[in-house]
Amino acid sequence: MVLYKFNIIFASEISYTFLMNGLSEQEVIKHRKIYGANVLSPQKKRSFLDILFTNFNDPILKILLFATAINLCFIFYTHNVMETFGILISVFIAVLVSTLSEMGSESAFAKLSLLTSEMRSRVRRGGKTIEILSSDIVVGDIVLLNAGDKVPADGVLINGTISVDQSILNGESYETAKTENEKVYSGTVVVAGAGSARINSIGDSTEYGKIARALNAQPPISPLKVKLSKLAKTISLIGYIGAFIAGISYLVVQPTINFQTILSVATLIISVIVMAVPEGLPMMIVVVLSSNMRAMMKDNLLVRKLNAVETAGSLNILFTDKTGTITEGKMRVIATHFVEDERELLAALIINNETENGVGGNLTDRCLFNYVTEKMEGLINQVSQSAKKKITPFSSKTKYMATEMQNGDIYYKGALDVLMPEIKFNSNNRIICVKKNDKLLGLVEIKDPIRKEARQSVRELHSAHIQVVMLTGDSRETAVTIAKEADILQNGIVLTSDELSKMSDAEIKRILPNLRVVARAFPTDKSRLVKLAQELNLVVGMTGDGVNDAPALKLADIGFAMGTGTEVAKSAGDIVITDDDIKSITKAVAFGRTLFESIRKFLVFKLTINFIAMAICIVAPLIGVQSPITVIQMLYINLVMDTLAGLAFGGEKPIKEYMKQSPKVRDENLITKEMWTKIIWGSFLGIGICLWFLTSSYIKHIINDDLSFATVFFSFFMFFNILNAFNARTERVNLFAGITKNMAFLIIMALIFIAQIFIIYDGGEIFRTSAIPLRYLFLSIVLSFMIIPADMLRKIIIKK
Repeated sequence: MVLYKFNIIFASEISYTFLMNGLSEQEVIKHRKIYGANVLSPQKKRSFLDILFTNFNDPILKILLFATAINLCFIFYTHNVMETFGILISVFIAVLVSTLSEMGSESAFAKLSLLTSEMRSRVRRGGKTIEILSSDIVVGDIVLLNAGDKVPADGVLINGTISVDQSILNGESYETAKTENEKVYSGTVVVAGAGSARINSIGDSTEYGKIARALNAQPPISPLKVKLSKLAKTISLIGYIGAFIAGISYLVVQPTINFQTILSVATLIISVIVMAVPEGLPMMIVVVLSSNMRAMMKDNLLVRKLNAVETAGSLNILFTDKTGTITEGKMRVIATHFVEDERELLAALIINNETENGVGGNLTDRCLFNYVTEKMEGLINQVSQSAKKKITPFSSKTKYMATEMQNGDIYYKGALDVLMPEIKFNSNNRIICVKKNDKLLGLVEIKDPIRKEARQSVRELHSAHIQVVMLTGDSRETAVTIAKEADILQNGIVLTSDELSKMSDAEIKRILPNLRVVARAFPTDKSRLVKLAQELNLVVGMTGDGVNDAPALKLADIGFAMGTGTEVAKSAGDIVITDDDIKSITKAVAFGRTLFESIRKFLVFKLTINFIAMAICIVAPLIGVQSPITVIQMLYINLVMDTLAGLAFGGEKPIKEYMKQSPKVRDENLITKEMWTKIIWGSFLGIGICLWFLTSSYIKHIINDDLSFATVFFSFFMFFNILNAFNARTERVNLFAGITKNMAFLIIMALIFIAQIFIIYDGGEIFRTSAIPLRYLFLSIVLSFMIIPADMLRKIIIKK
């Protein structure tokens, strides 16, 4: 047989013999060699090392690695082995946990993607009908299509008439009728009729595959990374200035300057730079993001990328699909209006229907069949299907379906304005007219109802100051009705795709804050709106389930893919919503906002510690105090106050009050003026008490030996920071507000306190401590408690 040029081959060009026989085995082998298999080229899977090296590209980690590299150059002179390798271990753990979390998420996603490759199709080969894996289909195959089948590749219908759901490609919720010589597309679903299609494009060459291949654009930089980059620059500047001052202050008090002096200054400068950096922040963020990923799985959210959690909390605008997200994705009968006999109307709905035993038929057919089954189950068995003579399937062109019976009666169902144009019936639902011959039997109202939680979820998003815009392939009238019912459209602008396409980018940006609905939306509309919103510096979210949604999902700052959606959409998304419910998006926002606030609280807590320690290092040499805090003590403080305290702050459960706040701007500073007030207040108080303690003749009179003096100072410093953690955790005067929802915080702080007591009495030479009397221990605790009333005063002043 001659090998065809596989563009579009019309039915008239194909012989009846070929149609009956299909490809021979030799032709299948030949075509597979030429055109390949019917599979999409797999996305390049990131290896463990790829993810690992990517995670090193963190602005805070870069500062730490730079400082550590300098430290390593002097390690043989300074002997700061524990400090240097302690930082390296902290960095490695942060990167490793992040990498393992993303690898685990990718593995969970891979399991979600198995079903596609196992789909089977019926084809004609060698004169026989056989069932094969869809991946084994080749160009030129004749595929048999019936209601319920998924089209395995692009082709041309060569016989029969079918109705196809093409929503994964065009986003439209209604079926499209296909007759001979019309194209059918991979991934679309046959909902009614039967026919045969000749395959002319497979795998990557299909429309489905072309969209999948186009998803290679780099995703936008996450808002958290933008904020961390700005924070890194600020902290670097503070660290370098502090290090320079510390170096000068040390040199000023030295009687002579030699190589050893220079070496000591270099060590001090490096120590101050390292002190300025909250090295536990990357680990804290990673560990909290990872734990949130597991918690979010229980709320039907599969997080594929760690930063997606925080990005959800920064959301400014959400472009959402309608079907299955706002609505249930299932047509339901809302009301029936019969003229004479309800039983006759219901019988007509079964007769003029292509659904049999709940299988086949389009969405409308299945909806009506299920309604009659629930309403009058016995009626179905009484209706004779064998009495049918001819069926005219529903077509989007004719807008009706007809069934001719053996006795000459003809039943119709379809659009009211087509079948009975003289009748006017006002309704927000879709109206189906049912008649027998020229006699009206009744009207049926059907709709795809909104989800029970949709309205409340939209309200929660609005109260969180997140703009919700519905993009749908439906008509303006249908879109407006659903948007009003879901509270998306209270007031605002409604556009169609045609209207949108006529507007310039500048015009769209001007009206974007008031945009609520785009009807008859195309994939290009979605991508354009996402891009323009990002140009306005907004953090953009996008929901979607179809192939047509994938480019916009990839382009958005955070893509929410539906769990029942296509594999291409799920590959492009950052979070997969396994229950397809918009309510899950509100949960993601709550998780993200709580995480962001936890990061800010930790920064206030840790930077206060760092600035106090840095100031002591600068001032201590000037007042004649050598090493008030040893390298080992500083390493221990960094360990427990970075890692463990980070976990304590990160244990906060989603807090509702954060959903009332306005979203954070993409490039907003991570540390606000209010936070700097807290840090400066706590730092000055801590520095003042520390310097008073180190220089006080009263304290030296009470504590008359140097080792006990150093032990009490170290203990005070630790207890001060433990108590300040309670201050940083909440802005309320009541430090225990909501503490029971984060028991990890109490447990971790209690463990740090117990560990400190143990170190005091058993730390010995390693920690430079001694078994001090209880009155000394009591003194250190009392002094540390000064931070509590001091910060309460700050909170009261700010509130007033």
